[in-house]
Formats: sequence, structure tokens, C-alpha cells
Amino acid sequence: MTNQRKRDDIIHVLKNCYHNIFEKNLPIYGVAYPHLKDFTTSKQDALKKISKKPPKGNLLKSEDLFRDKWYKNSKSDSKISDTNKSSESRGPSISEISSSEDSKQAEYDSVSANIEEGKSHRKSKKTIYSKDRNKQVNLDDFEKLKVIGKGTFGKVYMVKKITDGKIYAMKSIRKDVMIENDQIESAKMEKQILLNNQYPFLVKMSYVFQSKDKVYFVMNFIRGGELFTHLNNEKRFPEDKARFYAIQIMLSIGYLHKQDIVYRDIKPENILIGEDGYLYLADFGLAKSVKKGELATTFCGTPEYLAPEIIKEEGHNHAVDWWACGILIYEMIVGFPPFYHKNQNTMYDLIEKFPVKFPDPVKHGIPMSDEARDLISTLLEKDPKKRLGYDGGIEEIIAHPWFREIDVDMLLNKQLDAPFIPKLSEELTDVSNFDKEFTSTDLTQSIVPRGGMEAVEKLNSMFNDFDS
Repeated sequence: MTNQRKRDDIIHVLKNCYHNIFEKNLPIYGVAYPHLKDFTTSKQDALKKISKKPPKGNLLKSEDLFRDKWYKNSKSDSKISDTNKSSESRGPSISEISSSEDSKQAEYDSVSANIEEGKSHRKSKKTIYSKDRNKQVNLDDFEKLKVIGKGTFGKVYMVKKITDGKIYAMKSIRKDVMIENDQIESAKMEKQILLNNQYPFLVKMSYVFQSKDKVYFVMNFIRGGELFTHLNNEKRFPEDKARFYAIQIMLSIGYLHKQDIVYRDIKPENILIGEDGYLYLADFGLAKSVKKGELATTFCGTPEYLAPEIIKEEGHNHAVDWWACGILIYEMIVGFPPFYHKNQNTMYDLIEKFPVKFPDPVKHGIPMSDEARDLISTLLEKDPKKRLGYDGGIEEIIAHPWFREIDVDMLLNKQLDAPFIPKLSEELTDVSNFDKEFTSTDLTQSIVPRGGMEAVEKLNSMFNDFDS
């Protein structure tokens, strides 16, 4: 076969792929190379009528297909909803297990080596998915400066408001993907939280508007970047620093719970650091109103942070957030989530059935106070009704001895010295604390395919509430 013939055949295959992806809506999955064998249907499987497919979390959306480096999984999407369950890994932990006690210990020791060497293999996980109301704005009022985040719904930009030069973060949410994932009501909930909250540790929104294919949230720009980035750089935090961060997040969660809102996506990637060293909880795309006595049923969150009741699909309430706070505290102090395993099904089994393991202060060089161990253990109680905070809420949480040294009133007024102040230049457009993979991304917005626009046009009345 001539080289020209080969090229023609390749072009023909690519054209067919394009046709199937965008016209026939053929599902395309992205799976890391080492895991391909787990999703390969053998002849024996076929004879037994067994079809092995990747989890729905690996189903690629059109936004993913145009990413230059999606296959490297350096910034993969991992928030999971009814249609999205991710199997990608964040990195090794102390609790990887196998079938025998000896192999459990061997695997524990191998992870110990990573801890002692300070080598973190954590990978960021991205989830799928105006106060001045008298002043109307649209996309023409803002100049895009940099991309500072990316997800399945679209991108997050650093923008400048042309009339006054103020810097904001602008989240672009694709309408077709909201429709596809049944997330319109969730986006409306996110809008209400961002617009109405006055809590010191929650991101706030100044404007919301829409175009024919996207909805835009314009929020305060938090210059210090993601907590994930700083944790990844430092490998792990000293316990005092983890405590300072944890109580801010837990107070924010308590504030939401008192309004009957369950957050459902606590993780370092959704927490930003301000220039004063204080935290801001962001991204309320999975938040849901759940009143006392009610249970939510959506399978959603980030795999390493899922509570057992979500995995079992038994219905869940505010207690899932306290579980996730336990995971967060552990990850900040140790450097890895406590139940991580490279096999997602094994990880879910760990979450459901196995107790949390703590590092040995001598062997692993990671000291942890008895109070911290007790708090984590009571937050990671498998039975949600026995979990710390289930009955007593945030008041029960902050009464725990681990928080004894924190003056909550001074914290809320930001009168305590932060343990870390991010390095920033005098330029308000400094993005040095954000991932370079994002900030070096082209500013061009993604194109909604024809089928997606048809769905948007048919259901566009559902987006009326997004006008400022």
C-alpha cells in the first residue's frame, strides 16, 4: 500500500469518527493506558454475554475532545453525577489493600516509601458538570485575560470589566452540557448561593448573564489559587495549618446546612486561598436543597471523597459533607486521601467496609495528635447517624478538642494570623498561583455542536432565570 493510500485511509477513518461523534452521538471514553485491560471484552467474555465498559465517569464530552492533553490525565474531570463516575486516580495512600494480610502489609510499606521520600503523585480532579442588578452586563463588557480553570461545562477565565478595570473570575457554563447532565436546577442553586451569601469563607458573585449557548457567572477573583496546588507543592501541611484551613471549610459547610443546602463536593480543588491567607469555598455545582427528614439520591461527588451511603445509593443528607471534611483533614495532614486505591471498585470497598489507617509517626515521619485522629475517625464513621455532626451540626464539630485553640469569633472576623500568605506581585492580574496548564490555554471558547444547539434552542425557556 502506498503512503498516499495510507493517508487517504486514515483521513477516511477520521472523517467517519467525526461523523459518529457529532452526528450519531457515538459515546467515546477516555481511559488511562494501564487500565485498558480492565475494560477489554475478550472472546470468552463475549460468549458469556459480558460486555466490559469504562464507568460513565470516563465518558468524554465535546469539551474534552478538543483538549490538547486530556489523555495525559494531568487535569482530568472527575466530579461524578448520575452520568459521570470517574475511575482516574489522585495518588497513592496508606490504605491500599489486597486479599491477604501479608500483601496488605507489603502494599502499606510500599506506600510508606512514597511518603518518606515526599513523592506525591496526586492529580487534580475536576468535577463534571449580580448584586448590582440595576446594571445590565453582557459578554462585551468583559475582556478575557487568562484561563484559570477548566471543566466539562466550560472554562473559568480571569476577566477585566472594561468600564472600571476591575478584575473578576468568570465561569462559562455550557447550556448543552447542563441539559445533557440534567444540571439546570443545580446551576440555578449555584447562582442563588453565589448571589445571596454573605459568609466570609464563601466565594461571592457580582453578575450573572447568558448568551445563546452559555451562562456566565462573574465572581470575585481569588488571587491565591487552589488549595490543591499549594498542597501539591508542599506534599502535606503541618497539623496547625490543616486545622486553620479545616475549621473555615467546616464553618462554611455548617452555614450552608443551616439553609438546608448540602454541598457534596468538598476537596482541595474547590477551595481557594485569598491574598490574606484565608480560604474561600467555591464551585457549588453539586449543591442541593435537602430539608430535615429528606434524602437525596443522586450518585455524585469525587470518588475519593464519597461517603459510604452515596456508594450504596441508600439516599444521603448533610452527613456526607462531614464525611468529606474528614477525608480533607486526613489528606491535608498525610498528603493522600485515606481510602485511595488505583482500582475504583476496591476503593469503594475500602470506603464501605474498612477502618481508616493512620501513619506511624516514627516509621512514616508524619506526626498526628490524638485529637486529630479522634476527629478524623468520628467524621469517617460508616454509619451516617453515628457520624460526628449528624445530630449536633457545626456546633458539635467546633466543640471537638482539636479545635480548642481556635477563637471562632476572631477567625470569622479574620483577626487571626494566617499560617501562610501566598506570594503575589503588585499586579492584580498575577496568576502565578494557578496551574500553568490552565493559564497557558488559548482563550478561544469551545464551540457547541449542532445537536447541542438544537437541544438548547428547544429548551431555552428553562434558562430565563439566569438573566441578571
